[in-house]
Amino acid sequence: MRAAMERDRGPVRTFLEDFVTETRNELFPSREACVAFYSEPRNFQRLLNGEIGDNLIYKYRLIAGFSCGPRFCRMAMDSTPASCAIRASSERCGPRSAVGRTSTGTCR
Repeated sequence: MRAAMERDRGPVRTFLEDFVTETRNELFPSREACVAFYSEPRNFQRLLNGEIGDNLIYKYRLIAGFSCGPRFCRMAMDSTPASCAIRASSERCGPRSAVGRTSTGTCR
């Protein structure tokens, strides 16, 4: 899936680049550097105010779902080996399978 996201030239690639950049910007070189940073009252207050320290997994999961949902769904179905089994089972499951594919092969 990651390789497919990296090959994309549209919003999925932008999404991936934004996630990686924001994640790298929140990393510290060591535990000591992290403790030193948040020991500063101003930095700790920024954390409490929600200005820094986002939960990036949840943030980007929401962005993916609302901004790129159908494109991510199609990319996942086209690029993962598990999609073969899901596609095969969708015929037995009726018009919709558990992953949201319709009988026409599109994502909801």
